[in-house]
Amino acid sequence: MSTDASLLILTTVLTLVLVLILVNIWETRRKGIALLNSNRKIVKTIKDSEVNIAKVIEKRSKQDFRQLEALVSLHEMLDLKAALPPTRGWAASPDLLLTLTSLVRKHQPKLVVELGSGASTIILSRAGAVEIVAIEHDLEYLKNTQELLAEHQVSNVKLIHAPLVEKEILEESFMWYDSSKLQDLKEIDFLFIDGPPGSKDDAARFPALPVLGSKLSKNAVVVIDDTKRSGEKTLAESFANALPNHKLRFLDHEKGTAIIEPL
Repeated sequence: MSTDASLLILTTVLTLVLVLILVNIWETRRKGIALLNSNRKIVKTIKDSEVNIAKVIEKRSKQDFRQLEALVSLHEMLDLKAALPPTRGWAASPDLLLTLTSLVRKHQPKLVVELGSGASTIILSRAGAVEIVAIEHDLEYLKNTQELLAEHQVSNVKLIHAPLVEKEILEESFMWYDSSKLQDLKEIDFLFIDGPPGSKDDAARFPALPVLGSKLSKNAVVVIDDTKRSGEKTLAESFANALPNHKLRFLDHEKGTAIIEPL
């Protein structure tokens, strides 16, 4: 083989090796950049998560402090004879209980009807309601409320056990309190709606309007809990439409509260 041929072969081989090296370098660089970008995304995701968690903690801390302030105010304003049961969660939150206190003192209702019972029943009584009728579908919970009333020396509350039964309204079916237990109610001055449970059914509390709307006194006040849920918000708006001489306002409480009161 001639020297020129050998040199050509060697040059070709070296060129191929160099190309392979350059390709390998480029591929390594590409993977490195991709990894770096991925890491940047991970870092950004972590930072965003940290910011979101911080916001949630801050919001929850403010809410907890707000509820504590309301609870302290309740104890200062009312002549409570015993400790209140746990609030929040399924039960009414302190911010709502404080609003109930203010509303009862402002409007001085003779008859208060409450859908549901518990800590709110005590608050309504201690705030100055003359007579309270509390409707409860859960017999066990009704017994707990009876014990609570005894502990707080409350004697102006009538507890009614009204199981949930299927009710047909406007060609729709609802599970609501047995309305045969509510026939004697009339001239309701203050209606507090916090039942039946509505977390799994947006329209669970709707029957309160067609069943009790006609039983309200001229200057009745209606308070609805949980209006951060669409069902309760719609119910509040429906009550307001049915009571043209009343005004509706929503309070930014922990679970949302609607108040419909006379103009």
